[in-house]
Amino acid sequence: MRAFFSFLLITFLFLPDSLSAQQVPPTPPQPPGEAQEDRQPTMNRAAELLRLGNYQQAYEMYQELLQRAPNSVPAAEGAMQALMNLREYEEAEHVYTQFVRKNGEAPQLRVVLAEIYHMKGDQEKAYELWDSIISDDRRNVQLYRRVAESMANRSEHERAARMLIRARELMNNENLFAFDVANLFSGAGLVEESMREFSRLISQNAGYMRTIQRQLSRFSDREYMDEAIISFEEISNEMTPGSEAWASHRYLLIWLYTERELYRRALVTARDLENHIGEREFPVFEVGQNLAALDKFELAQEAFQYYSDRSDHPLFERSREEKARLYVRWAHHLNDNYLDFGGKAEELFAEALGLLGDLKDNRRYQRLPEVLILMGEIALDHKKDAEAARPLLEQLRSVSRTEDHDIQADYLEGRLYIFDGAHSRARVALSRANRKAGTGELAEKTRYFLALNDFYTEDFEYARLQLRSLQRQNTSWYANPALRLRTWLQDGVIQGTVMDELKIYARARYHFDTGNFNESMQELLPIIERTSAPLKTDATLLAARILRDHQPGLGFAVLEQFRLQVTQSSQMERIFWERARLADAIISPDGENPRTRTEALNPELAESVSSLISSSTKEKLILLFSMSTDELFFEGGSTSQTSAEMLEKVTELYEDMILEFPRGFYASPARDRVRELRRLAEAA
Repeated sequence: MRAFFSFLLITFLFLPDSLSAQQVPPTPPQPPGEAQEDRQPTMNRAAELLRLGNYQQAYEMYQELLQRAPNSVPAAEGAMQALMNLREYEEAEHVYTQFVRKNGEAPQLRVVLAEIYHMKGDQEKAYELWDSIISDDRRNVQLYRRVAESMANRSEHERAARMLIRARELMNNENLFAFDVANLFSGAGLVEESMREFSRLISQNAGYMRTIQRQLSRFSDREYMDEAIISFEEISNEMTPGSEAWASHRYLLIWLYTERELYRRALVTARDLENHIGEREFPVFEVGQNLAALDKFELAQEAFQYYSDRSDHPLFERSREEKARLYVRWAHHLNDNYLDFGGKAEELFAEALGLLGDLKDNRRYQRLPEVLILMGEIALDHKKDAEAARPLLEQLRSVSRTEDHDIQADYLEGRLYIFDGAHSRARVALSRANRKAGTGELAEKTRYFLALNDFYTEDFEYARLQLRSLQRQNTSWYANPALRLRTWLQDGVIQGTVMDELKIYARARYHFDTGNFNESMQELLPIIERTSAPLKTDATLLAARILRDHQPGLGFAVLEQFRLQVTQSSQMERIFWERARLADAIISPDGENPRTRTEALNPELAESVSSLISSSTKEKLILLFSMSTDELFFEGGSTSQTSAEMLEKVTELYEDMILEFPRGFYASPARDRVRELRRLAEAA
């Protein structure tokens, strides 16, 4: 019996080769030693050679295939295409003639022949042949598409579009070829006619919207998008406001405005749309969420305000939650990038907590668990206060309604364990949450904090493994933090060896993230002290962040020392920016940050940091700010007497950065601040 099954297995293994041998006669035996695929040309190999541009080899292989199977249309077509690309037009026509003589006409080959005529410069003959192919089989949809593709290959887009329009009229099906015609008109530069085709589709069925958006997104040209916008504006203006077709066109316009970065127009159009369609749909809310994701904070705030000012609206509470979420994201953006002028971030956190507090007290609000989670994250990430987050976790457990809420509770519990230093328990809670989440935003969030927890405990290989699943999540909320964490790991592990600096930085980062700023600075000192070290840039920036609120003068000195020691760094623009911002905080009252986020260093630690600053750097600072080092480093490091001369000195620091990085991330806010400082200098 076993022998019988072995026989069947061998039979099935060789069956495909036997079948293919029936289609194409075998080639004569080749000398021993040659690979089988070299002895046996195949259609796939010939097609691959053609695709790669190896036209001569492709032609020779197709010819051999034709000799073995003289009636093979694909082989004849491939040979003709290869010759056409080699500009061997006469030979290509000869292949066609020989094939037809033996096998009769083949529409597929006539299509290629028409392209050959067109390439030779005989356009009229090509047009006649294309028309003749269609006239022989006027109801063959696939043949129309093949001829249209052939025409498009020769840049005859408009002619192909007109041909397909005539075909659908003949077949009495106005939706036939709609996307083909629209794309062909776009290829011909007839954007208005292309948009008319798309307009017809969404007027009949709004379900085509996503497909149309995918088609339009293929054209990244600004002029094309502008013409598309103008066309849809004109078309929708001809429609009755409030009708389904009008609404579909307005939705597409909102998408087009967003793609074209015309965010204000997108918001205005969404408002107009919602005013006409009532409370069936909420386009303003959708636009607000999109704007928040794009960090268009002021406009997103305006969108959510549209609902939060109306207590009787169905989205009153939800819009307030989204506005609080927006404020948190906005505040983190300002703090993380040191873009806060005049305490805006603190105001945003306070407003967010106010909104969330009202929702927390509203027991009827269906999204209370989401509110509690956000409040817990503010307590941990901004206030660095685990005790404020614990009762929120208890309340979350008591009101949990869904599995997502349980996952969020496990996540928050894991975060609290990290604060307590119970890293093993944190790993268990976060792993449980990640396993339940599977995929999506919750999975990404829990995976990131798993990696961060491993980083804190110096389990760097595990941290690297956790980050792998986030590598391709470029749109994730945690994409940038994950990238920073991955960069620290890469910089701190050289040729498989974990550098001491990475362990030091991991401890410093843990102390900073849990609100122990003196301990964090103490850990950073050995890295800052070294002239050259892995993670020196990150350590210097973290030190400046600790010092920015209470001792900006000392923070400026740390950055200036780095700038003089290190000539090249991928984060040098950030160094220049924070240096200018700290100088701004020293001499400009409206440039100060509120001193509530971090504590001042204890005197002994501040003295240790000061001892790292060279005498030449200290002398430079004394001249720049007209203050002693004691005033700069240990007595708050700021002055209430702002002179025009001092404002000009700070302005020069911003200008230095602009000259070094004219197209950098901070170029625009730096130019804005220069204009503001000059206005202050004129008034001083």
